[in-house]
Amino acid sequence: MKVYRMNTSQNYTSPLNPNITLAPSQAAGGTPSYPSQYRPIPASTIHSIFRNKYFLLIAIASILIITILLIIFLLIPKNSLTVVDQPAGKFLYIKKLVINRGGFVTIRRANKYKKPSGLVVGNTSYLPPDTYSDIPADLFAAPGEDKVDFTPGEILWALVYEDADNDFQMSTPDAIMKDWLGRQLIKPFKIK
Repeated sequence: MKVYRMNTSQNYTSPLNPNITLAPSQAAGGTPSYPSQYRPIPASTIHSIFRNKYFLLIAIASILIITILLIIFLLIPKNSLTVVDQPAGKFLYIKKLVINRGGFVTIRRANKYKKPSGLVVGNTSYLPPDTYSDIPADLFAAPGEDKVDFTPGEILWALVYEDADNDFQMSTPDAIMKDWLGRQLIKPFKIK
């Protein structure tokens, strides 16, 4: 068996990682010496970061701000519209409506492509921001007709308009309201 003696005056390069230089005492089992760019962060430094009172204050403040914003987001009512198929009558009803700005609901006939056309057959009065259930929409006939006639299976559209100019009347600047995802509040329903 061959025995090798270490030269105690010379540094050695680690056989596992050439970036680590070993002093003779370290080569024999001591702690390696790392070049500065590869030197690991001592555990005591990591622990001192977490013990730093400013770090904890910033972490706690960040968590509180995120929690408050999440609660506000969940509590603010989001615009939504629900309509159901219904029989024709004196009124057509909006099942549920949540709006965070004042506006109106307009009922329009569908065109041959089953999309909302320009023909308005009913609308609601001005609705301030709130949550509503079973809102009646007044029907009105086209010029020259006595009443609005619907056929069973006919598709109608409910559209929610925001009162953009704050005049409490349906007017040109009023635009279709959007939900929190940016989708227009329009829903189809059928006459039974």
